[in-house]
Amino acid sequence: MPRRPGAPIGREPNELLREARRRHGLTRRQLADAVNAVDDADPDHPMTAHDVGKLEQGLVRWPMEHRRRALRAVLGAAEDAELGLYNLRA
Repeated sequence: MPRRPGAPIGREPNELLREARRRHGLTRRQLADAVNAVDDADPDHPMTAHDVGKLEQGLVRWPMEHRRRALRAVLGAAEDAELGLYNLRA
């Protein structure tokens, strides 16, 4: 897929996460709410639709473990890689 004009170089959209969200019929806001219902590790900083957007745009590739665990639970994934999540430093 060609890079969007203005997109940071090396930051490809996370189509796996986007497709998983769409398969479940969720908007970004609904996914964020579902993650927050599962993840109570950081109640002062709940996930927002904006956070989901950053994940889908590839601006964030490796959220904190509690967020990845909640995303896997909500979207029915066994591994982070199924959702296009990976550690750039590993």
